[in-house]
Amino acid sequence: MRGGAEETTSGVRPLRNLADRGGLYVPVIAVNDAQSKTLFDNRYGTGQTCAFAIDHEAHGNTWAIIGYGPVGAGVAQCARALGKTVSVVEIDPIRALEAASAGYHVETIEEALAADVVVSATGYARTITNAHMDASHAVFAVAGGAPEEAPSTALAGGHGINYTVAEGNPIEIMDMSFACQLFAVRQLITTVRSPCFHFERAAYQKVSWLPTSIIVLRKSRHQRLLCIPPP
Repeated sequence: MRGGAEETTSGVRPLRNLADRGGLYVPVIAVNDAQSKTLFDNRYGTGQTCAFAIDHEAHGNTWAIIGYGPVGAGVAQCARALGKTVSVVEIDPIRALEAASAGYHVETIEEALAADVVVSATGYARTITNAHMDASHAVFAVAGGAPEEAPSTALAGGHGINYTVAEGNPIEIMDMSFACQLFAVRQLITTVRSPCFHFERAAYQKVSWLPTSIIVLRKSRHQRLLCIPPP
């Protein structure tokens, strides 16, 4: 194996932890961190499909979103567009301020349990515990997609609701993500074949970003496909 390209937030995190411990032996590009992926796939693709899937199954009027990253922000935005009263649980002060500035009530997870629907969008395991579920009559769902983000097998083992009970993200969104994957693989092939790679291998045993020039190129091509005029 000469390298890897990781597309998900829940996949990039453990890879970075592995690299920090010196246990990553091949270069990995974090496709997930490319704006062409995260701003569209996570926020609009996952956010909308999760909100639609949840609303189809649970018809509560008050929603609490745990985590205000790209996925959580997308779920919150779509839920509000569907007429729901939305609150946000967020421990990061900047993201909490962002949620408040967007007009959401920011509360603790204990307060959020009073909502009709509680959505975990953190991408971290054990965000929702058995104690949370026992203390609430809410419908719980997972949008973050980390294994065991919620404890119940009824919640598909904590996996994302948009691909466990629905059809996943639309192809127009996935086109951009898969294109980023393709560019990442090309970047890895070019780097690994470099004459200097054998001598600089330690420098590449880490999780790195997709080069900005590739992201801009991919955006410009997608703009043309959507008939968006260039700036």
